[in-house]
Amino acid sequence: IKTQIDSFLVDINPLIEEAKVLAAILSADKISRHDYWSQAQQIQNRIDCIRQPMYEAQDKVLSRPDDELINLKNATTSYGEDELMIREFISGSEQRICSMVANLLRNHIRNSWKESVVVAENTYVGTQEDVVRNYAGLQDVIATGKVVKDRHESRAGLAKW
Repeated sequence: IKTQIDSFLVDINPLIEEAKVLAAILSADKISRHDYWSQAQQIQNRIDCIRQPMYEAQDKVLSRPDDELINLKNATTSYGEDELMIREFISGSEQRICSMVANLLRNHIRNSWKESVVVAENTYVGTQEDVVRNYAGLQDVIATGKVVKDRHESRAGLAKW
């Protein structure tokens, strides 16, 4: 997941910059609104394509059963005596401990996601909101939606809007 997130962040930054440049070109009246939205849609499609492997990797890990994420039987310590003492101490509680550690891992993955990916995606969304405010006459009223995983869901929301 970390590799997928890192790859996504590397790939999305140029697209965010491209969207900002496109918005500036529109602002300077050097492109028609129709051409702007056509190009903005192409940028969004590319973002969707680079986002998909990251979502798939995250879903694959987060949906695994606890005992597939954490296998206490393979756990070791630096000193053999410590390992024997710990195994004796946790005997009978392995499933509960495995669940706790797996949930910690899942929470860490979700938090890492929020700290990096959502910030980048919200930057892109903010660029699009600015364009809508400026060029659709909606300076005071704009409804923002959640970031969605599915490009078809995104398009359906845009069509309703």
